[in-house]
Amino acid sequence: MCARIKSFWIVVLLIFVGCLGVEKKEYTIKLKDGQSGTATVKYINIFSNDDDGKDVSFKDFGELVSDYVQGDKIERDYPGIHDIKKRLFIENNTVCGEITFAFDSLSQVRLYRFEDGPFMYYVNSGSSPSEKFDATNGKFGGDIMPVIFWHKNVKELQIRTRVTEDVSGRRNLVNWFKMWQSNRDAVK
Repeated sequence: MCARIKSFWIVVLLIFVGCLGVEKKEYTIKLKDGQSGTATVKYINIFSNDDDGKDVSFKDFGELVSDYVQGDKIERDYPGIHDIKKRLFIENNTVCGEITFAFDSLSQVRLYRFEDGPFMYYVNSGSSPSEKFDATNGKFGGDIMPVIFWHKNVKELQIRTRVTEDVSGRRNLVNWFKMWQSNRDAVK
């Protein structure tokens, strides 16, 4: 019975593709030697958008698991990263995701540093061009120059972006997460 449930979920998750969205992202980058380190990207409130007025949240949750958690979408978004850990969880009655990984070059986390100057991050350089600046522990250059700067001695860089301003009317994925989690627990 458990094998059938697991097989069902794998087939369903691999078939469907939908319209996933996220409200916010939080990036924490810890530098080791000024060029390498570890990073955590937290996706806050992952949701589903209706497709032509139809609820496609089941399909979207399948995409989330198959492409991001079990698949290599994250690795394609951040080429060259390693020691990758991914997880989904519920926080504030929303589905959230988190990825942690190690990197060997600032370019792998979309940071830039000219010679011995400050660390820099262009806000719209992420996988979603709709990301808008929300907060940082650095200095933000503003809308005309959407770059965050950190002093060269800073070892932990933090960025929070907003991807979706209005999340009303979006489909919460918590029930699909709970069903997926209970099926995973039943298989163990």
